[in-house]
Amino acid sequence: MEGLPPGFTALNRQRVAQGVQGYQRAATETASPAQLIVMLYQGCIRFTAIGKTALEQQDYTTSRENLLKAQAIIAELMGSLNMSFGDLANNLMRLYDYMYRRLIDANIRRDAAAADEVEGLLRGLLPAWEQAVKTYHAELAAGTAPPIGSMPTNLAG
Repeated sequence: MEGLPPGFTALNRQRVAQGVQGYQRAATETASPAQLIVMLYQGCIRFTAIGKTALEQQDYTTSRENLLKAQAIIAELMGSLNMSFGDLANNLMRLYDYMYRRLIDANIRRDAAAADEVEGLLRGLLPAWEQAVKTYHAELAAGTAPPIGSMPTNLAG
């Protein structure tokens, strides 16, 4: 087993992988709903970037798998929107719909530029969500957080 420390076996590697999976599951299960939005964005960026790179390398199996994962995350973001929130929710829905369609284009047409565009849009929105989470948790700690129904997404509460 080249590159592994002495005594590091396949069983050790499996145990490490199981530990990592358990940690990731616990992080997701204990995250606040607002943090889940940030985690969805981070995952979507990661899968889109992997898909884009795979397209550039003509690894179409890897690109398809990862772009489909990114599409699923965008669909989850769309489903989580609180549409009663007005223009913000409507604008996010239109943007998510556009990103979803561009990911389909990237996958079907093997268009790395479409995936790159979606990645850029997500990277542009992520800091706003990260700041919203920080603000929400600060308000929560101070007892001044808005009620759950006043958030632009049904997960943020």
